[in-house]
Parts: sequence; C-alpha cells; structure tokens
Amino acid sequence: MQKTVSIIVALCMLTLVVNDAFATQIQIVTDNGNVFTVSATANSTANSNGSGNATSNGNGIVARIVTIHPQGTVISGIDNVVGQPYTLIPYNKITSGTFAAGFQNNDNVVKLIVPKMNGQYIYSGGVLIQNSTPQSNTLAPVSTSILAGSGSTTLSSSGITFTGTGSTIAVQANGAGSSVVEGTGITGGGLVVFGTPIDPSVSISAYDPTYGPGVFTSNAISSSTYGVTIHDPPVCIYCDARSTHWYYPTHVETHYLITIPVNKYVSSSSNAYAEYNWSYYSSTRFNCGYYVWCGGNQWGYSVTSSYGPAGATINGYQSGNKYYVQSLTYDTTNNLATYNPKFTLYDKSPFDPATSKTYTSDFTSQVNFAPTPYWFIVKPTSGGTIIKASAYDPTTQLFLQVTGLPANVPYQILENGIIGLQGITGSDGSLKLSAAQMVTGGQSLSGELDIYPNSPTYVGNIGTAVYDSVNNKVFNIASGTPQIYTPFAYVMIPMSSTENIQNVSVDGIAPTQLSYLSKIYTPGSSMMVPIIPGLKTITFSMNGTGAKIPLTSIPPSLGISVISPGTGTASQYKTDGTGASVRANTGGEGVVIAQLDGTIYALVSATISADVSFTANSAYNYVSNPPTMIYMVYDYMRGLYVQSTCPTFNGCQPGPISATGATSGPLSLYVDTYVNGQMVNSQIVYSNSNPMISQSSSISSYSFSQSSAVTMHYPTNTVTQLVQVSAHAGDLIEFYLRASVEADGNAISVPTSSYGVFTTSNQLSVGTATVNLSSGSILTGAS
Repeated sequence: MQKTVSIIVALCMLTLVVNDAFATQIQIVTDNGNVFTVSATANSTANSNGSGNATSNGNGIVARIVTIHPQGTVISGIDNVVGQPYTLIPYNKITSGTFAAGFQNNDNVVKLIVPKMNGQYIYSGGVLIQNSTPQSNTLAPVSTSILAGSGSTTLSSSGITFTGTGSTIAVQANGAGSSVVEGTGITGGGLVVFGTPIDPSVSISAYDPTYGPGVFTSNAISSSTYGVTIHDPPVCIYCDARSTHWYYPTHVETHYLITIPVNKYVSSSSNAYAEYNWSYYSSTRFNCGYYVWCGGNQWGYSVTSSYGPAGATINGYQSGNKYYVQSLTYDTTNNLATYNPKFTLYDKSPFDPATSKTYTSDFTSQVNFAPTPYWFIVKPTSGGTIIKASAYDPTTQLFLQVTGLPANVPYQILENGIIGLQGITGSDGSLKLSAAQMVTGGQSLSGELDIYPNSPTYVGNIGTAVYDSVNNKVFNIASGTPQIYTPFAYVMIPMSSTENIQNVSVDGIAPTQLSYLSKIYTPGSSMMVPIIPGLKTITFSMNGTGAKIPLTSIPPSLGISVISPGTGTASQYKTDGTGASVRANTGGEGVVIAQLDGTIYALVSATISADVSFTANSAYNYVSNPPTMIYMVYDYMRGLYVQSTCPTFNGCQPGPISATGATSGPLSLYVDTYVNGQMVNSQIVYSNSNPMISQSSSISSYSFSQSSAVTMHYPTNTVTQLVQVSAHAGDLIEFYLRASVEADGNAISVPTSSYGVFTTSNQLSVGTATVNLSSGSILTGAS
C-alpha cells in the first residue's frame, strides 16, 4: 500500500530533470515546496549508465543488469550483397533476409577512393588497384569542326583527345546504343556538351556561350529592295511677322531585305537566336617603296572590312513541342550588307532532353543513344580533354567489381558524401554490383567505398538476428517474425579471479548457445550476456562447475537511468524517379526486473531537436503523339492559313511542370516498451509536425527540367511524460526512449500533356536527416 501511495503522489509532483550530459540525479518538487533528490545508481561498464543492485547466488556468482547506448547501423538483405540499413534501436522489423550486419559509429572503418565507378579493382595494401581491361572506344567521328581557336582532335582506343586551350571543337559521331560515356581532363575550365539533336538534319556549325550551339549556318541568300517614305522635319518658308508658310519635305529610303530559307526545328522560339554578319572588299592601290614592303611588287592593294554581328529576324511557327524555323531575314539600309553575307541560327537546347548532357568536370554517364548521329561540343583544358564511349549492357555487365576484400564484412558506397548503398561483401571477398544495384543514371566519375573489417555479420536465413554490439557478434534465433534485435541491456557478471567460462547458453524464444562468450576471463573483467527476447535464465560452467542465473534472482533495478546524449543520422539518394526517404533515430534505455505482479512506471524526460533536407533535380523527355487530324490555322505573320497538327496557331504546348517538394514527417519522442524482449507498446509522448521550412525551386518549361531544395528545422524542445506497463514477477521490462525524425521527399512529378507523353530522362533525389538527443533520463518505479 505504501508503494502505491508513493506513485500516486509522484504523479502530482513537478519533476525537474537536470539537463546535463553527465547528470546523475532528478529533483522532485512537491506542491508544498519540498525538494527530494533521486540519485542514479552506480554507473556500469561498457560505456553505459547502469541500474540495479548486484546479486550473488549459491555459487558465489555476482550479477547485475546494465544498459548501454550504442549508436550506429544494422543492415539486412536477401542477396548477400545489398541490404536495407536501419538505425540501432532495440527492435527493427524486416520482411525477410539472408544476411545481417551491424556496426557502431566508432567502429574501425577503411575508406577507399574509387577513381572511377565503372571499373574493376583489386584491394591490396589498403588501396584499390585498377584491374579492369580497358574497353575499346566506340566513338566513331563522322566530322570534326573547329568552331573557335586552333584546337585539334586525335582518335585512339582511349577515346577522342581534344587539345587547344581556348578553342571550341564540335564532333559528330555515330549512334552507339547503350553506352557508358566518360570524360576526363575537364575540371579546370573545360566544357563538354553532347546529345542527339531534336532535328537530325541540323549540323553544329558554331557555339556561343550565351546563345548556345549554332544549328545552321549559310552564305547563300536572296535579297530585295523596297522604299520607305521618310518625312523630314518641316521647313518654314516665307516667314515674317505677319504670315508663315510651312513646307513638309520627304524622301524615299532604300531598304535591303536579305533572306535565307532554313527549314529546321529548334527547341522553342525563346531558345532560338539568329545573327547576321557581312564583309566587303574595297581595293585601294598604293605605291610600294622603301618604307612599305610589298613582297617586291610595285603596287599594293587593300582592304577588307567586316560588319556585324547583328540580330536577325526568325520567321516560323510552333509545331508540337518544337518551333519550326522557315527563314531568317535581315533588314538594313546599308547597301554593303549584301556582300559576303553569313547567317547563323543558335539554339540554347538543340538536343533531345533524353540524351542531352552538359559537364564542366570529369564524369561517367550511362547514355541510351538512338542510332541517329549525335554531337559533342568540347572546350578542352590545357592538359587536353578525353571523351570515350564504350558499349554497355546493364543486364549483364557489372558496373563496379572489387576483389581481395575481407569476406562477409559490412560496406558502404558514398558519392558526394551521401551514402547510396550498403551491404556486406561476398564470402569470396568480392563486391560485384550491377547497374541496377548501383542506382543507374546518376553516377559521378568517382566515389568512396567504406569497409568495416572488424564489424560482425551473419549469413543465413533470419528469424531474429541479434546484434550484440558489446561482444561484436551477430547471431540468429529461430522465430516466426523476421527482425533485427539490438540489446540495450546486458547481464554483467564480473570476475574476481581467473575463470574458465564454457557452455554459455540462454533460454529466450528458443535455447541459444552463445559460444563466443566461452573463454578464460581475467580478474577484473566481466562476462556481458546480452538480454535477448524471452530470456529467463543464463546457464554456463565456471571452472567445470555448472551455474545457472535466473533473472528473477537479480534484485529490482528501480531508479534513474541517465541517457547519454546521442545523434542519429540518415541519408539516401534515388535516381529512379522516386523521392528519397529518411528516418533517423537515437535514444537509450532503462531496465526493470519485476519482483511482484503489478504495474511498472517510467517517468521519461528528454531534450530533442532535428534537421532534415531534401534536394531534387530532374529532366524530362517529351514525345508528341502522332497527328490524327490536320488543322488549318491563320498565320498572322504571313497573312495566310497554314497546316498544323494542333487547333491553335501557338501549337500544342505541354502542360506545366510542377516543382517537387517534401512531406515533413514529425519529430517524435517515443517510449518503446519491451516485456521479456518483445515489444508490447510504442507510445508517442511528443510530436512536432510543423518544422520551420525553407524551400526554393527552379523550373524550365523550355528545357523541361526542374530543381528544388527543402530544409526543415525542428527547434530544441524538452519533454517529460509518464508511461506504465503491467508485468508479472520475474518479467524483464525495458523502456527505450527514442527520438525519431522522418520525412519523405516527394516523388519527381512527371508533367502531362494532351498532345504528347513525358518521360523522365535524368533525376536525382537526395535526403539527409539528423536527430539530436541533448539529454535524457528514465526514472522507474513499481506498484
């Protein structure tokens, strides 16, 4: 009765938790102003804040319950290579699995630079040594044009080498189907633009940093003249003080209308720009003499004069999602403008978005080129720039292969600092990843391979995979529900003398042998037995004498457990058109062994905060539907009716592109309750679904591309809450205080159109999340 009254009084009191990373006490203030201090029990080993008293059985064995607070990741998968990562919490449910691995943030890691993701390597001497046989270059130049400067190209099995700093070079090559295209030597001022033209008949004849590639150039023109009557300023004649007479003179101004037919498609009228240049040759004869050397001739002649560039008029109409250019015109009063004329038509986006690429640094890109020719525009750097393409079959060809690695160890693959892939190496010490596993379409030229050679793994069918983070072991218990269980509570058995411990077993869901605990322990060391689901007793032999410890023999561990500050992080990138999703968790545990049937209480307190960010970039390919009806529409520029596949003169424009964003998931504080290792309740004691959001986006309806960025900040907040659970004598109760943040980046939106179909050609979605537990505690009691 006295305990029950104490709990009821406690519910009416204000509890103050000292928010200190090293706090070991809670102050309770009653309604009458009385202050009571509850101190933590003695701290345990294994970097933990333990609770509970020691117990000694008839064999002189002392045992106590301690808690730990591991921070890290567990991985599970079904192909022995790639797996799904989970934050370290006591319970992670999985669908199925054939391997599991675990590592903590402070585990030993070997970071390996992957110079080129599309390659084969041998791990030796702590580095990756390239071992692949270089694939032959498949680029077959059809034509080469020096657009600016004095560059040059050289073809070899290594690719096309472009040289000439300050030059711009265009190369037309044959279609190569599915290819891996690589560019090196670009970083430092170089540029590579390539793709299949939306109009296969165009020829890249120029390049301007402002206006883009020149898709048409010609000197053949036709010209005509017409007169424009110009009204000159009025002149006053016969003007005196009594009368005036005004004269309004005029003159005819001769215009030269220079025209050239084009008949090419460009991406849009706004992306197109036309310029006109001309030059004429005027001959001036002069006498050569002592001061003017003319190569031995008596007479010299000069001089050529050039004019332009000047903007020209583009004449055409919208056709589907492209713009059809019929002709270019230039109107001038300069009679010399018809000498040596030159029209140039530019298009900022002349390439099909499905193949269009622009790079200013080294790259590796998988490209599905159509059989039609495609173009490369290159500005080489001082050391030269090399472009290479090799045939690629994503269904049979490996994208990354590494041999010589430690067998069955966890790994992570990072690109630009973001973890994109996790799993374990093969039993033969190899890592073989296909294009599908590498998340095709967004690989950079290089990356990072991190391996954890000292972290544990388990290979085999998974029931309950237990990650023992203290003893660095993963083992499996047969059970009906696949899960990964990470113990946060251990039975610590200290050794006062040298002890030979053998035949360690526990009875949980099923009797389980823990052979890795069988060894000789030195004085002052401890055997740490993980508390697993359903654990009731621990059995082992000590120096040949059998011993058995029921959990009920360990006194109740009521009191305060101080949760160590922790940070949980998660990241993901996707290039398959779906949005990235992130889940980050961190927390700690308090443990109680029920001595009587009744109710176990936990007063939890925590200070938490979180940050989440998403970025998304996407590009689209648009294909018009086959025309089913021809319309006659009125062309106001030409004053007549023309044929069109759309019922309006402006054409059938695709629908608008919508900016991508993110769904802000809540920052939550949970208390997960486990009875004998099985979760019985997960109670939300705090939730914040309204973070401070900052969003930016950029959309181009002409190039069919978009990018967006979203950041979400959850300010620091302190929460205190009481939870309870019914228990029977001998039950092991675990209260896991879990700070969690989750958010989803929206799937990349695909525009729609009544007159065509959009498909995504390039997409990248990246998400990162961080949740912080600044301080926390669990005060347990029973009634």
